[in-house]
Amino acid sequence: MLGGASARVQLSGGQAVVRLPDGTSSKHEDTLTFDPQDPRDVVRVLGKLGKAREAGAAVKVLRYMQEHTFEVDVYHVASTVNACSKAGEWRLALSLLHDMADSGVVVDTITYNAAVSACERGSAWQQAVQLLHE
Repeated sequence: MLGGASARVQLSGGQAVVRLPDGTSSKHEDTLTFDPQDPRDVVRVLGKLGKAREAGAAVKVLRYMQEHTFEVDVYHVASTVNACSKAGEWRLALSLLHDMADSGVVVDTITYNAAVSACERGSAWQQAVQLLHE
């Protein structure tokens, strides 16, 4: 189960708030606040979620951004795929990579490298090789 699977993202006073379930983040913050209109702030929060191995929460932040029509760029996608990689969630990383490409977000070499790393960590070498050929 993803640690961030039951994380919640909501808007509060112009700020987005990520609430992680109790006990999932012993060394990290249980609540993260960011400005969804500030791309750097979003990347900062996605980076923190990656360090905490909260892939599900990172994906929820990205989906929240899309659903509320905030700009989603390659840095947001790369940060989220990286969070999936750190959490060992290679299937989620690949799904996200393809979803973003389908939605018009141009994914770059850094994003593909993060996805390849996710596959490597999950011993999914065939998927990693396939990515190298895309």
